[in-house]
This record gives sequence, C-alpha cells and structure tokens, in this order.
Amino acid sequence: MRVSANKVQLNFTNKTYGTIHSEFFLNCAGPSGQMVYDLKKGLKPRGGYLSSVITCPKGLQDSAIGIQRTLSGSDAWYTPRIAI
Repeated sequence: MRVSANKVQLNFTNKTYGTIHSEFFLNCAGPSGQMVYDLKKGLKPRGGYLSSVITCPKGLQDSAIGIQRTLSGSDAWYTPRIAI
C-alpha cells in the first residue's frame, strides 16, 4: 500500500496454526535500478504480524513489490505491483 510520495507500507498476517517459515522482502524499483529490503524471517502462528513502512530512495521510487519466499528459496509469492 502506498503511504506517501516515496513510502510504501507492507503488511503480512499469519492466520495459520503453524509458523510461516519464509522470508519477507520489499523491492523498490526505478530508473536507478532496484533495492531489496529484508524485513523479517518467519511469522509465528495465529496472528504473527509484520507491518513495515519503507522509504524508497531517490531513483528507486517508481514502484514497489512485496515478496514472501520460502527459506529454501524454492517458492516465492508476490504482492501486486505498487505504483509510488
């Protein structure tokens, strides 16, 4: 979700009964390339919550995408592209 001109807020909630053994990232992109922010590893069961506001640096403020990747790196899920 876009918060302001260069900030993005990303929320993940674990509603399952087990720990989500994943890594959570935010990728900011723009004409200068892209930068990935490592937000958290693992979310505890039943309500484990991650909420983070990231300021994308100048030159990386066109779009952002949230990523959840298994710790083995074999599977990944992406949020819709966020225009910032």
